[in-house]
Amino acid sequence: MIERFKLTEHNRRLFWGLGLIYGLYMLPIILADRAFKDDVPRMLYNCGGWSDGDGRPLTEWLITWLSGGKNVVDMSPLPHVLAVLLMAYCVTVYTSAYFFDEDKEIGAGTMMATSLVFFSPFLLENFSYQLDVISHVVAICATFFVFVFRKNDNRRVDVLYLLAVVLMGLASLCTYQTAIGMIVGLCFLDILIRVLQDKKPDWILQAHRVAGCGIAVVIYRFVIIPAVGAVMPVSTSEEGVITQYIQAYGRVYLRLDEYLRDIPRLVVITTFLVVVIFDVMAVVKLVRADKSVMAKVITAIYVIVTPGLIFVTSFAPVVVSGTGMSNRVLVAYVACMAYLSYTAMYIFNQTNITRYLAILIVPFFCLAFIYMYVYGTAEKNQAEYDRYIAYNLVHDLDEVNADDTYTSLTIIGNPGYSPYLNQLPFAYNYIFTNFWSTDWMGGEYIWGYTRHVLEYSDAEIDQDKLVKVKGTGLYNIYTIEDEARIAILFRY
Repeated sequence: MIERFKLTEHNRRLFWGLGLIYGLYMLPIILADRAFKDDVPRMLYNCGGWSDGDGRPLTEWLITWLSGGKNVVDMSPLPHVLAVLLMAYCVTVYTSAYFFDEDKEIGAGTMMATSLVFFSPFLLENFSYQLDVISHVVAICATFFVFVFRKNDNRRVDVLYLLAVVLMGLASLCTYQTAIGMIVGLCFLDILIRVLQDKKPDWILQAHRVAGCGIAVVIYRFVIIPAVGAVMPVSTSEEGVITQYIQAYGRVYLRLDEYLRDIPRLVVITTFLVVVIFDVMAVVKLVRADKSVMAKVITAIYVIVTPGLIFVTSFAPVVVSGTGMSNRVLVAYVACMAYLSYTAMYIFNQTNITRYLAILIVPFFCLAFIYMYVYGTAEKNQAEYDRYIAYNLVHDLDEVNADDTYTSLTIIGNPGYSPYLNQLPFAYNYIFTNFWSTDWMGGEYIWGYTRHVLEYSDAEIDQDKLVKVKGTGLYNIYTIEDEARIAILFRY
């Protein structure tokens, strides 16, 4: 069952090629060296909170173990390096299980096509975490591994295979829950691949996968969640599930549309052409096949509607759980990228003529790198801007509170984005800069630089009681009469 997980002499070239591609792709995030969102308190207090807080006990164990086995520490860029290697390995064994013959050469076009799997625009936020990045990648890869295991074809019910699917499903749920939505989408892709490889769809195999996924969800919900003391998010909407699903799909579409506005039309057109050419080639092949007319029609329809099926089913966990719509929870869009990767590979490997159509994915491939590098530079600039603000604030706070008179801190307003980001509207969807006043994280960010530990308070302030004691160009520091409290007021 595990022979497909081996790196052979044949696919080792693909592994190292993908490792290089993903390493270069992730490089800007690594160089930015910016603590992202929950990274701040976890690194500051050397604590996790994934298990009882987020219901991700495997993440808690994994990152604690990588930190040395006791406390969570800042170990960047180790999680990113491991994520790159795991991504390359995952795509290699998944691709090898479906597409490669030992006598077929692995060229540059194949490497480019397979690398598309992890080029989802929604993953930029997941990749931005210095700690969680490895657990998010583990969750995605676990769903792919479900399709790498080989079922014993001599049994209608393969208990060992079913157990493997359950374990992979639990691994995905216990590291990042919404990645589990990829399994159904990848099942649709699996059926499509088998049809175009002149193989009969194995419905028993699909039943194993869906059943194993369902069992994993039940075990996770009713055994693991109570055991770790976590609370599952539940949808509070009074509307029906179908209405919620339609609305959530609309929000996903709008989120995707945000990126399409900034993407050159050439990339949109070439991506559309890849799918259209694939559909035409697949349908032509089916028409020529030795099948009944009805079978040809049904199969052709399935080929055409498959991308829609994958897109719609991938986000079911987000809708069912009531999880808020943010970029990082849309990891299941990777299933759509896997479909795009396969369509490209199918086109390039059919004939010597169509191999030259590899140029169609070059714009998409290049834009993914450009998008990441611009984003990584923006992250770096914002990190410098955050540190500049923190350094100045801490200097003034240490002067004002030299005798430890004040014990709490309130922040009013926020300093906004780095001036370098003014021309990068798309980056605002990811870069978490407004943490100064939105919650306690702003206060904790400052604690990483000061010797005075001030408890953060978001209680309202009577503006008439503010007494200015210090200030620079960006902010003013006030004390509050009759209270041991300091307020920071950002001017814009």
